Amino acid sequence: MNLKYESVLRCDLCSSTRTRIVDEKAHVAECVDCGLKFVNLRPCQVDISESYDWSYENCPGWGEVRPEARIRYERRFDFVDRFVRSGNILDVGAGRGEFLHYAKKTGRWQCFGIETSRYAVDFAKKEFGIDLSLGQLEDLRYPDSHFDAVSLWHALEHLPYPSMAIKEANRILKPGGYLFIAVPNDSWLGRRHFFKNAVKKAINRLPLKRKLKLKKMYPEIEEEGNKHLFYFTPCTLTALLKKNGFIVQKRSVDYEYEKSEPKLKRKYRTELLFCRFTGINISNTVLVGARKKEGVALSTRTKPEKAWHKR
Repeated sequence: MNLKYESVLRCDLCSSTRTRIVDEKAHVAECVDCGLKFVNLRPCQVDISESYDWSYENCPGWGEVRPEARIRYERRFDFVDRFVRSGNILDVGAGRGEFLHYAKKTGRWQCFGIETSRYAVDFAKKEFGIDLSLGQLEDLRYPDSHFDAVSLWHALEHLPYPSMAIKEANRILKPGGYLFIAVPNDSWLGRRHFFKNAVKKAINRLPLKRKLKLKKMYPEIEEEGNKHLFYFTPCTLTALLKKNGFIVQKRSVDYEYEKSEPKLKRKYRTELLFCRFTGINISNTVLVGARKKEGVALSTRTKPEKAWHKR
């Protein structure tokens, strides 16, 4: 397969060109000015979309609706209900449509969804009777101020231009509408092996016969099913939202598991309570509810500058 790769020349958050390499093998860079981490060099979006189709069709479990995964969508929907309870909702990166299926069953929502995988779009239509749009959010041109809520459940880190997606969400949300985002937590507390690696490196400086093995920082694209293009912390996600016309109303943790085992429930409750009472996120996920600022018009932005490569 003749893959097409791109190098992003500017940070998607602050437009800085100053970066440093965080993980050379996984091509992860960090903006020196704002701290946003992203993959650079990366596959182009067409190739990534094709790989999603392959995954849905060929990986065990990707084409199954698991009843035990319902708790994940219930908890996410409970979070949405705290802010807005009815209207038009758009799920970006809707996958196979499970979240929208749950929203539809409440009878309170008019459901819309976006996916880049043709297989997922067909699956949602066949399994749930939900029509998903195929493509990227900024290319579909929904009407201004049309939605009461927009959600991106573990989708933002997969998008080629997160800032464009958030700015477009601002345009299509009604005044005072809500944006809900869940992403992996790339902070030292969220990915605790960062701290463990730092301790191991300090020990390895001692004159020991046997060196401690460090855990891999980041997987490469496609390794372990990884297709993440960006790595957010609570700080960089909040900065991205504020810059693009949103006021963060609530920070929490996401129940991302597809199982409802007691051990996972206890872990989630502990992390949730700790975040609620201290404001510190020790979970491996970040969940945010943000409200659109009223009376703020954002100008349309062209795609960031990039260089192309073929392999």
